[in-house]
Amino acid sequence: MIIMGTDFDDTLYFHDGRGLREEDASAIQKFQQEGNLFGLCTGRSPGMMEAIDEKTQGKVRFDFTVFSNGACIVYRDQILFEAGLDPAFIEEMIRTCPDAPIIIHHSTGLYTTKPMKLEAESRMLENTGQLYEGVCYGLSLNFHNEAARACIEKFKDTDQAVCAYNSRYCDFIPVDASKGKGLLIMADRLNVPHESTAAIGDSYNDLSMLQCAAHSFTFPQSPKEVRESADWLVNGVGEAIHILEKTAKAEL
Repeated sequence: MIIMGTDFDDTLYFHDGRGLREEDASAIQKFQQEGNLFGLCTGRSPGMMEAIDEKTQGKVRFDFTVFSNGACIVYRDQILFEAGLDPAFIEEMIRTCPDAPIIIHHSTGLYTTKPMKLEAESRMLENTGQLYEGVCYGLSLNFHNEAARACIEKFKDTDQAVCAYNSRYCDFIPVDASKGKGLLIMADRLNVPHESTAAIGDSYNDLSMLQCAAHSFTFPQSPKEVRESADWLVNGVGEAIHILEKTAKAEL
């Protein structure tokens, strides 16, 4: 059995108009039918799962989900692991960067500090007391926004969080969370040896997952550091699964 984790945005679902590729969806279904496990390892939080389901249109079934860059791990509708940011740290960021639009990934849903149009349902944060009513999985700031970029610069070296970057956002996540840790937690829970783990991703927040997995994949257009952390460069999830199948047969 192989346990494989995939990033979502621009790895499984492409925002250039291709969306979810049919060849990837078919390869995933065959991979699972052969007894392997396929999971989602994303920077998105649980509150964004409905938007993910809408984009995949029921063509992909995830065996497990690592949300918020590893801050929340869900298996069979049960939370296996949670890590949260200190709400006081978030309060400090909001107070220090009043003009920055901040997305707060919370166990009770998505909050924003400014009016924002998001794919998933969100609410304006009315008061910081709401942060204490659950777990704050992480914060997202779009570094294409000037105020958000200034906020990232002020807090990027904090010891209260880790910065995880993708093509548009900088996510501040708990120091004890990562996609790589999430993948290995799932492997241990399911008694899958780490030698049978695989991962695919396209950006910096996928580095821990690519470095932890025994078999790792990324794209020719990924950043250099990401390409150097992967074993193979592929055109998509389907090709990665094909390589995994060939590798498994060769090892028999």
